[in-house]
Amino acid sequence: GDKEGAGEKEAIKPQASLITEEERKSGEVSGSTWKVYFESVGTPYLVSIFLTGILSQLARMAVGWWVSRWASEDKADDPDVTEEGQTMRADTIRFYLWMYLVLTIAEAFSTFLRDLALNLGALRASTKFHNRMLQATIRSPVSFFDATPLGRILNRFSKDQESADSELPRSINELYSCMLAVIGPLVLTVSVSPFTLIGILPVSVVYFRIFGYFRRTYRELKRLDATTRSPIYAHFTESLGGVASIRALSLLDQFQRDSKGKIDDQTRVYWPMMTCNRWLSFRLEFCGSLFIITAAAGAVGARLLDA
Repeated sequence: GDKEGAGEKEAIKPQASLITEEERKSGEVSGSTWKVYFESVGTPYLVSIFLTGILSQLARMAVGWWVSRWASEDKADDPDVTEEGQTMRADTIRFYLWMYLVLTIAEAFSTFLRDLALNLGALRASTKFHNRMLQATIRSPVSFFDATPLGRILNRFSKDQESADSELPRSINELYSCMLAVIGPLVLTVSVSPFTLIGILPVSVVYFRIFGYFRRTYRELKRLDATTRSPIYAHFTESLGGVASIRALSLLDQFQRDSKGKIDDQTRVYWPMMTCNRWLSFRLEFCGSLFIITAAAGAVGARLLDA
């Protein structure tokens, strides 16, 4: 009886599958991964992006400062002004206009150089990643293709490569631009009114806590999005390869249901991703409003103290 029971257990034991499960990392992106990416971008491009970004922000701040200085000039029309005074006024206006034009061109040109360096560096990095992935795939043994669905390989060369080509550089560009746009005015505001630090520090703590919570959630959703996309490509590729057998066996409805089910699985991940974006956007706008309120309150407090 014991032998028969053992035999039944062995009979119902699930057999190992030839197809390997797709791996999904968890936790934060390691520093070594970022190191590999930035090394692929290249030091010259990284230095160019950093310097041109600072120059563009300085030029933007200079434009605002120049306009405020121009606006602070006396614009009152004096009816008793002489002809020589009118000429001097016209020369002054012309001088402000030319300086404004020069600063604006400098801002536009430095921003263009920053974006150019960023895109060239990202193109260099994505080309290296693609070539390495292609060489590794071509040199893989036959057992790799037996255990790896073709759709998973297509997903690496399509969606994942597209993320390295466009999404990642765009995200880095937006992050760097946002950092410059925040740090520049923040330093200027604190230098003019140090009292704003009293309100800025709590707002910054709230902001980083919100962003840390969002980053952990969104990172895992992006990984789920990548792993649920591969079965769609794999199923579609297999369907194209066996379309004659599917029609001969009248399995069209079954394959359509399977395809729709895999698309639904991917959509269940995509929808929370968009919801997370809206969640973060609302809270960041709220933190921005708090920052404006604290800056205005600090300016008013400094004015009252000076009075």
